[in-house]
Amino acid sequence: MRETSTSKSVHDGRPSCGKYVVMPPPMWEIPTIGYWDYVRIASRGCLMVTLVASNTVFVAHGNLAPAFVGGFFISALWWTNSSNHRPEAPYGWVAYGFGAAVGTVTGSVLARFV
Repeated sequence: MRETSTSKSVHDGRPSCGKYVVMPPPMWEIPTIGYWDYVRIASRGCLMVTLVASNTVFVAHGNLAPAFVGGFFISALWWTNSSNHRPEAPYGWVAYGFGAAVGTVTGSVLARFV
């Protein structure tokens, strides 16, 4: 993304970050991706929503063991999809997934008492 300086003080609907308006690159600078890249992107989206939907049902029915596993895989997939995963932590997805799995069960148990 390139940033363009602007002196407008009124928000005109474009995404902004402070005094800069974040502009997408021109069409001729956007790299094109292939058909299988779109299939891969769609597959990840489908998998993520499938995991979230099934985990919602597990939590709603009080099935904590499948909710634990679901919470782990949702977060592990989220970590690997994130552009913020850190190369110096190659197993960060395991720690992140485990923390989310514990949080899934903890939240489910706490919600029963609230």
